[in-house]
Amino acid sequence: MPVDIAHRPSPIAPSAGLARGERRRWRLPIIWLLVLALPTLTCVAVASVLLLGLFDSRAYTHTLIRDRADTLLDSMVEALTTHLDPVETQFAAVAQEFGSGAIEVGDDEAIYRYLSGVLTAVPQVPGIGLARPDRRTSLFFRAQGHVVRERRKTSERARQWEDEAVHWVGGRWVEPLWTVRADRPAIMLLEPLRAHDETFVGILAVPVPLDALSRLLTSLANGFDQTPFVLFDRSRVLAHPLLQKPSDRLTPEHPILTLDELGDPVLAHIWDAHAGPVPADELPPSTEGRRVAIAGEPYIFMYRLVTKYGEAPWLVGSYFRESAVGAAEISRLMRLGMFGGAILVIAVLLSVACGRVLGRPIRLFARAAREVQNGNFALPQLGDSRIREFDEAGRAFNDMVDGLRERERIRDLFGKYVPAEVAETVLADPDSLELGGQKREITVLFSDIENFTAMSEGLSPDRVLALLNAYFDGVGRILVAHSGIIVDFVGDAVFAVFGAPIAHADHARRALAAAREVERFAQRFSAEHQARGLPFGATRIGVHTGIAIVGNIGSRDRLKYGAAGDVVNTAARLEGANKVFGSRILASAVTIRSAGDADARPMGSVIVKGRTAPVEVFEVLEPGASADPWHAQYLVAFEWLSSRAHEATDAIRRLVAERPDDRALSRLLDRLEQGVAGSAIELTEK
Repeated sequence: MPVDIAHRPSPIAPSAGLARGERRRWRLPIIWLLVLALPTLTCVAVASVLLLGLFDSRAYTHTLIRDRADTLLDSMVEALTTHLDPVETQFAAVAQEFGSGAIEVGDDEAIYRYLSGVLTAVPQVPGIGLARPDRRTSLFFRAQGHVVRERRKTSERARQWEDEAVHWVGGRWVEPLWTVRADRPAIMLLEPLRAHDETFVGILAVPVPLDALSRLLTSLANGFDQTPFVLFDRSRVLAHPLLQKPSDRLTPEHPILTLDELGDPVLAHIWDAHAGPVPADELPPSTEGRRVAIAGEPYIFMYRLVTKYGEAPWLVGSYFRESAVGAAEISRLMRLGMFGGAILVIAVLLSVACGRVLGRPIRLFARAAREVQNGNFALPQLGDSRIREFDEAGRAFNDMVDGLRERERIRDLFGKYVPAEVAETVLADPDSLELGGQKREITVLFSDIENFTAMSEGLSPDRVLALLNAYFDGVGRILVAHSGIIVDFVGDAVFAVFGAPIAHADHARRALAAAREVERFAQRFSAEHQARGLPFGATRIGVHTGIAIVGNIGSRDRLKYGAAGDVVNTAARLEGANKVFGSRILASAVTIRSAGDADARPMGSVIVKGRTAPVEVFEVLEPGASADPWHAQYLVAFEWLSSRAHEATDAIRRLVAERPDDRALSRLLDRLEQGVAGSAIELTEK
């Protein structure tokens, strides 16, 4: 995993301290200064607390009631969500099962077994109705400890739902209605079903009884001295303590009671014309309120809108008597508060005197901290203070800035992501690296994605960035795990070096191991996205070993750690040469021999633009490939190319017949048959 050294501990420069023999000035401890002011403030505060405490206690009671109402509303909304959302989730999963073809709509026995299990997972649902386009409806409901199946003709209402659901995407909640089988009102979730070819095959009707909601919310309100309610479309009552049990006032023709029909004389007045809104500063967030007087008794209604269960919003709320607050006592305590306020002014004046003494160094600390926050570590050091604690804090702050300045230098030097080994070495000894650069042998790795530009033209910029970030995250983890340094990301290409800034004698071996692991990751990544219909191309990798200049590259204001030299250009060209050879990983002979890697096969030579001498290249194979018999046969055939071309061609042709999926082998046979396999290939483009 890449390591952000900006978040690693940085060395802290030791405090300069006082020069030996320097006389330390006497400084007043902050505790002495506070002792002078606190007795006076304490006397004033005691008197203020005695008076204001009464007011605060009543004000706290006022706030507590509202907080309890807020807590109850939170609990009610959460309870509704916990009660209804699992139903949505469960039956969306049921629709997915039908859509995937796992459940066939014509297989009644499979549907019965499956929906029986579903009913076990959602105890709040008493039954399920499945209406098919052929006007047949199947009911599945609990009875005497097991699930009973019943068939009947599709009702007119269900037919209307089917006609509408053909055009739906996902399930919907519909208005409360009467459920015949449950013999009580319920809210209904309708979930359209489609086969794997998107053909509409039916609709699930899932009722959730309303009396269960009333019992649930009433149990939550116990101990709150408040009455909960849920209104539908502002005027009809979905849930209320009076609706916990079946009522003969609820019928199939009239499944929901209105406010006037409910029998709650308080709730019936919530929308009275003379009712006024509760000020926003007296309400919790996202809450509305109304204050209404009923028979001379003031009541407060607090409620929230829930819009996720159907087209009409639900109003979830509670009400309580305002007299519980004690308005008369609040008025009396307000007068006492005025007297306490006068005393408080005196205390404030005394506090200001102390604040003037203490404020200046605190302001200096604040200004300096803001400068550090803005990345300015060149600020002047904080001066001495006669207050001992401030003086010690100032010295510690100066030392901290010195440490941050040093860490910032290291962070800018190496960029954001480096292996942990590099970060630990640099943080332990920052001077161990030459800032001007140095010449050393390294191994360079370049990778690129086939046809990425063409693919990205059909995607949105956000999709392209998300795809690249996911790909680079996997590649970056692998490179850093093998002690590689990611120098740059250029479009869809990755440029990495091994053996710098921390020298490793086996940098070539590490680079080849990283290349193989990147190739395996890239194959998985490409296959996953191709399965989703995205033509993500294969990854080509080039590896070369040689002498390079490594160190800081850039301008005075913007530096990054990098490498320059012929080895970099050659590695980039070898990556592109994969297109010619039909390979995925090409490495130079220098790299293969330096790593002592036998799991590779020679592919020929290339002439890199800017160089006259050809570069012998090898295709890097999976570990253990050299032990396969075909590998030895290939080496013999390749050796014959220079002297026994006809026999080499026959041998390669036999290997192609044995390994038809070997692209590099087939490409070599094509070049043999064209008579150009023995010549060095000149690379004119990447």
